[in-house]
Amino acid sequence: MKNVKQLICLLVLTSVINEINAQKVQELGSKLINMKGSSDVMIKTEADQLNSLVYDSKPTLYGQNGQLIRTGEQVPVRLITDVSSMPLLNNSNPLYNGIEFICIKVENPGELNTVLKLSDLSGFVKLKYICFQSSFQLCSDQSGKCEIEKISNMIRCCLRERQ
Repeated sequence: MKNVKQLICLLVLTSVINEINAQKVQELGSKLINMKGSSDVMIKTEADQLNSLVYDSKPTLYGQNGQLIRTGEQVPVRLITDVSSMPLLNNSNPLYNGIEFICIKVENPGELNTVLKLSDLSGFVKLKYICFQSSFQLCSDQSGKCEIEKISNMIRCCLRERQ
């Protein structure tokens, strides 16, 4: 049986600041395996950095119930938030300057209707990755395509908005 907790990773491949909004939704585990298996040293290094951002102890900012919670004094490099706190990401905040990784926790199917506008994340000058973690099984489909489609529908970038 598939693990109920799933981590789908949206890689922000280019800077949101430059309004070049290339993104691709991929399952995190598969992405890390592919990157680590690359013959390109830079890709392997990036895999190690992503793995560290996801799994290692890092200075983290938390968004919970519409409030930001900072732990420790170091500049946070990771932000973990619930869907109800996503509007906070639109605000300018100096704590966002060092954030490289955002994890959005989706707790129920109703939250899949929430939209994250990449163009609203301009305050995250170092942002590289956005991951969505669900606490429930998104789809009965075992291929993973359904999950990727559901998460992709939560994301909007400048190009889609102008159409």
